[in-house]
Amino acid sequence: MTTSSKLPARVATLASAMALCLIVAGNSGCPNTCQPAAALPTLTASVSGNQMLIGGSGFTPNLAQCAHLAVTGLPTPDAFVPIGMANCKNGGWTSFKFTFSFVGCTPTTTVPAVVLGVDQGNLATASATVQFPWGPGCALSGTCGHAGQRACPGGCVAGTVNQSGDCVACGAEGQPVCSDGSCTALCPDGSCQGALNPMTQNGQTLCTSLCGFAQGAQCTAAMNKIPGNCLNGVLISPEAACLVMSNENRVYTCYGNSMLPTGTATDCLCYPNTTGNHCAVNTSTANVCNGASTFSSCQ
Repeated sequence: MTTSSKLPARVATLASAMALCLIVAGNSGCPNTCQPAAALPTLTASVSGNQMLIGGSGFTPNLAQCAHLAVTGLPTPDAFVPIGMANCKNGGWTSFKFTFSFVGCTPTTTVPAVVLGVDQGNLATASATVQFPWGPGCALSGTCGHAGQRACPGGCVAGTVNQSGDCVACGAEGQPVCSDGSCTALCPDGSCQGALNPMTQNGQTLCTSLCGFAQGAQCTAAMNKIPGNCLNGVLISPEAACLVMSNENRVYTCYGNSMLPTGTATDCLCYPNTTGNHCAVNTSTANVCNGASTFSSCQ
């Protein structure tokens, strides 16, 4: 009995279809029939005043929050701004509202930005381009300028800028001075809170209660926290003059109606003011603690 080497037409057709399935599926197999590729999700977005409206469809249908939304492409520090999760029904929504405001500027023009939506079921992405209000020095409120955030173009809203360009807490004991003047509400001199004073230590200027006052000065709350520092609310021992480096010059200051050493004294401690004036601050002008000085904050 002779066996034909040709496959029946129906079998050949089925084999061709299965081969095509393997190619389309990347050799992953096609157990049933070839399915059409899933439609990609889509986004719509528009901006009016200080509000953006975003709509979406085609996201994973069985998720209550089906898409993570962000605005991308704005100038630094707002190159990527997460704005929230969309509440979805059957893979879509009609009006996600993103209300925004600015710090450091009044917008004078617009710039292109991209609204990005990431499907939380399969990580598929959708995007829409908008014209976003912007201008020189602009940043979105809440995205920069606070402790732990990047500095805004105009500096820090609260805190001060460190060497990495981040905003850090400032003005309190052991913290950097608020060099940008942002501490004016809490810091009488714009740099340190309360009775704390700036002092350069190990190359960094910090706020501290451990310098600037003479023996017998009234202790502040911060001074009283140091064991053995005060007795009955009075400073037991003189503190060193507060040293701050300014343009490579050494500037010494005594506070609380005290004064720098005079004559041959080289200990750089603060002494009670014996000049007869009523000036609260004595500051060196000669790069040494026992040279020429000026008095300020006088009554």
